Amino acid sequence: MAGSSGSDKDERAGWAFASDRPVYETSDDKLSRAGFASRLSEILARRSDPSSLVIALYGKWGEGKTSVLHFVRSGLHGQDDVIVINFNPWRFTGQDALTIAFFQALAAGLKRDLKKARERIGEWIEKYAGALVPSIKVGDVEVGAGSAAAGLGQLLSTVSLEDARDRLVEILREEGKRVVVVIDDIDRLDRDELHALFKLVKQSADFDYVSYLLAFDDEVVASAIGHRYGGGDSPAGHEFLEKIVQVPLRLPPADLAALRHLCLNGVEEAITVSGIEVPESEVQEFQAAYQMGLEPRLATPRIAKQYGNALLFSLPLLREEVNIVDLLLIEGVRIFYPKLYRAILDEPTVYLGGFTLSDLSHGDSKEQRLAACSSALEGLTDREQAAAKHVIKKLFPRTREFFENTSFGEGFQDTWTREKRICSRRYFNRYFTYAILEDDVSDREVEAFCDSLADASAEQVEGALQQMMTARNAENVIEKLRYRGESLTPAASKALALGIARSANILPNPEISISWFTPFNQGALLVSKLMKNLPVDEAEEFAMTVVEASHVDFAVRLLRFFSPDDEEDPPIRAEAFARVGAAVADQIKSFFEENPARLREDETSTRLREWSRHRSKDSIMAFVRPLVQVDPTLAVSLLCSFTPTAVGTGHAGPFKSDFDKSTYDYLDRCLEPKLIFEALVELYGDDVGASYDQGENTDRRIANQFAFLHRLSIENGTDERGDEEGSRPPEAQEDPVAE
Repeated sequence: MAGSSGSDKDERAGWAFASDRPVYETSDDKLSRAGFASRLSEILARRSDPSSLVIALYGKWGEGKTSVLHFVRSGLHGQDDVIVINFNPWRFTGQDALTIAFFQALAAGLKRDLKKARERIGEWIEKYAGALVPSIKVGDVEVGAGSAAAGLGQLLSTVSLEDARDRLVEILREEGKRVVVVIDDIDRLDRDELHALFKLVKQSADFDYVSYLLAFDDEVVASAIGHRYGGGDSPAGHEFLEKIVQVPLRLPPADLAALRHLCLNGVEEAITVSGIEVPESEVQEFQAAYQMGLEPRLATPRIAKQYGNALLFSLPLLREEVNIVDLLLIEGVRIFYPKLYRAILDEPTVYLGGFTLSDLSHGDSKEQRLAACSSALEGLTDREQAAAKHVIKKLFPRTREFFENTSFGEGFQDTWTREKRICSRRYFNRYFTYAILEDDVSDREVEAFCDSLADASAEQVEGALQQMMTARNAENVIEKLRYRGESLTPAASKALALGIARSANILPNPEISISWFTPFNQGALLVSKLMKNLPVDEAEEFAMTVVEASHVDFAVRLLRFFSPDDEEDPPIRAEAFARVGAAVADQIKSFFEENPARLREDETSTRLREWSRHRSKDSIMAFVRPLVQVDPTLAVSLLCSFTPTAVGTGHAGPFKSDFDKSTYDYLDRCLEPKLIFEALVELYGDDVGASYDQGENTDRRIANQFAFLHRLSIENGTDERGDEEGSRPPEAQEDPVAE
């Protein structure tokens, strides 16, 4: 299953799809049916009994009936005393039209092959058809059936039906000829057409020296015609067929080894055309899953070809974008288990499991998931169900939660994502859309980008990142870079880290209750991890370069991941962290000095926290105090900045929660509560904070809540605690590090 590459891939792609056309020559027989066809030809050619004979070749759609008919025709071709006539009943509706068409085909075939009685045979067939069907409608004109058969447009006088039949038989006997009428695809006719065809074969065209070879799926035909006979069901249809068919033959089952060879050749061809190299370990992995999960449904050459064609379509589209073994198997599910495939697409959480903790607690139970999966397997035999479950568990390990009561931790998702598995929530949709959607990014593009890092300048990396990354796909881009970051060289790690820092402005940072999951924060985490690829001395020097190149908010976020207090394995040591922190604090101070209005932004609390942490609360107050004294409304904006943002029911989007005691302590580390309280009194009067107001007006509610807590603090003698030990701010308390 090793793939080819180079120009031959494009040259071959145009003709590689396997046609569903039957084979014509026994030299192309891959299913060992040539001997069966030869014996059938011999029976038809060497019969001594002149009576009409009906032989039926039974087989399901796609099993190869038409190929066997071609082999039979080939075997009869060299028999001088046999005339083979092919009749296609598809084009004709109604008993009369079918009868006329049949005798047209019979007349044409006999005129072609008879030497002495060409004109006579045509004349008597015309008369016989005219006796059977005196007239039919052709548009608005009623014409004779015999004329229609001969194409003369004249209505001939009717003759005795028996006389016409006897003359036809006499001519065939005189000529020493046998006629074999081959009719294929009978199972594609509707009920009325089937009835008309069998009536024609058994009653109207039941001549000596004329035999019929019919090919169809007996189950389909029996079910269709059964309603007209006996019990009106499939058994009644089979009883009817027994009256029509003298020699029922079952198409020999295809040799499993031959079908396997045909199927796997199609897989091999698809892989080769797609230019994919499959490691030997993955070849063995696929072959084991194929044999256990797909092969039990491999019943016909048609389905083997369909599988190969499906892969010829999908593999080039998703080359290097998904896990090759998973793609081979899910395409197998699509062909061999179509009902299951639709169920996976319609109800992904049944097979993937819950995406989030909320899904796990409120989503489908194991019993519900098992019931949904079992429903998708209905209609399969026990053996087929066992095979389907094998494939399901291979593709979607979390189905073992309800099949085997096995548990999986969240860490498995990282492994499955690294391997581009279909069971990864990041890759699932890609296997069904055959495309890279707007919120995703091509793995090939990411690989090419990573390969270019070592020799790229900071400007080139920044430009490439901004070209590859959008607001919609940023989360996926950062995640894919994080998975590849561990294997980057120090030079490539520095180039990527600096590129992300310089491009942080395009990383979305929406207001959500757990800000950890935003691309902005994940980008900062990635930079921190990339720095671990460097020797520690080099990392500490580079840390200063990175924060200086960053927007102030990204630099603040980087400090979170550089901190020895917050990280178990920080990329830099404590002394270096203190130097970098001081530089970021100065950067924050300059940022506000350039535009004091930025103090009203929601990110202000986080900025002031790092300023206070790495310089001092006094330095902040020296800057903020005069601004608040000039404009007391700034105090309200500062309070709102410190108040946590929440998400919950009853709110259209994120909203400001309550200003509680922990928030008060958080603010107290950065600002003087007394200054804020005095500004609120100036704005709202002496009664501000008289109660812990729960009103709907956000600014006034937060002002009242702060003022209420401040009054309590004064009563308890704990205001102006400065940097004494107290509660950490909510963000610092609830900002976990996800590895």
